[in-house]
Amino acid sequence: MREILAAREGRDPGDPENRDVAGAIVGVLMALDWAKNQDMDVVAEFDRAMANLKAGLPL
Repeated sequence: MREILAAREGRDPGDPENRDVAGAIVGVLMALDWAKNQDMDVVAEFDRAMANLKAGLPL
């Protein structure tokens, strides 16, 4: 994930900011917990979660 983001943004994969974004995306994927709800529309839920992340995680 870090390598993909780094290539896309022209940054070093080891940059702390790059690591933070990659970790946040992985965290969103883990929070979906698809294994417990396999009827979930994973793509729609991931898009919703990423929009929430982009907005600064408002509650």
